[in-house]
Formats: sequence, structure tokens, C-alpha cells
Amino acid sequence: MFDDARQLEIIDDKTEIIKNASKDIDNAKKVLKRNMRYKSILYTSGDELVDVVFEILEQMLGCDLSGFNDVKKEDFNFEIDDKVFIGEIKGVTSNVKNANVSQLDIHVQNYIDEHEVDKENIVSLLIIDHQRNKPLSQREEVHNNAIELAIRNKSLIIETITLLRMFEKYLSGELNRKKL
Repeated sequence: MFDDARQLEIIDDKTEIIKNASKDIDNAKKVLKRNMRYKSILYTSGDELVDVVFEILEQMLGCDLSGFNDVKKEDFNFEIDDKVFIGEIKGVTSNVKNANVSQLDIHVQNYIDEHEVDKENIVSLLIIDHQRNKPLSQREEVHNNAIELAIRNKSLIIETITLLRMFEKYLSGELNRKKL
């Protein structure tokens, strides 16, 4: 009687819409949670910072860091083509210090000594979350003396905010592995 059949059809249609919307909401929440994990490199240190940076590097560069054995030297090393990437990952409350850059250079020199590799085939990276206890807008620029030391050592200082921006461009397709 009446329009019961029509009303039941509306209920079924709207129930399906709600079901699909719930799936979309759940997916969006998962993406936001993953994004928050990536953004955690802006304020963390230690193993948590290293784990997320590893995940980002693996995705962007196609390397596998799961087998890296940390023997309290460099935080990572891996090869791509004929280049060896050696890196130090730091989360500090101060600005980048010369000691951070020098520590990376020591790792590079030790690697060269142990593996008899030409320094020209090494890419040394200092990935650093400096002034991590300050909002991004209040963080100071990396000191010029640390930059000059990194240039002299042929090292690259990568702030975690820069790494995140690169990762975002990689995920959107603006940057590819070769360009990175």
C-alpha cells in the first residue's frame, strides 16, 4: 500500500551511499594517519625519526634499508648504481652544529678506509630535524659555518622539512627518482 516500495528503495539507495561514504571516510582517516607519521620527522628524534626517514628514503630512492645493521656508525648506507649513500639522521633541539657535519665526515672516512672506495663515488647526507622543539616558522636558518663545512666536506645537509617537501613532490609525480 501507499508508496512503501518507493520508500524502501530510497532507504536501500541511501544506505548504499552511507556505506560508500563510510569507506571513503575510513580511507581518508588512514591517509591522514600516514601523513601525520611522515610529518612526525619535524619534531622527533632517535629511532622514531630514523624509522620514518628510512621509509621515505626507501620509497623515493627505491633502496632497501631493512637489512641495514646499525653498528653505531653511520645511520644508513646503501648503493644506487655506482654511488654509495652514507647518512646520518639527527633530531636535535639546537641549530645544526659543525659537530653534526663533522660526525658525518668521520663516517665517510671510516667507510672509505674499510671499503677502499673512491670518495667521488660517495654521497654523504646529513638529514637533520634541528630546533625540533620550535614551531617551523620560528626555526632559524642553518648557520653559514655549518653550510661551509658541509660544502668543504662535499656533504649535503637536508632539513627534515625539505625532505618532506621533496617526498610530497615525489608522491605527486613532480619529482622522479632520477631527478631526486
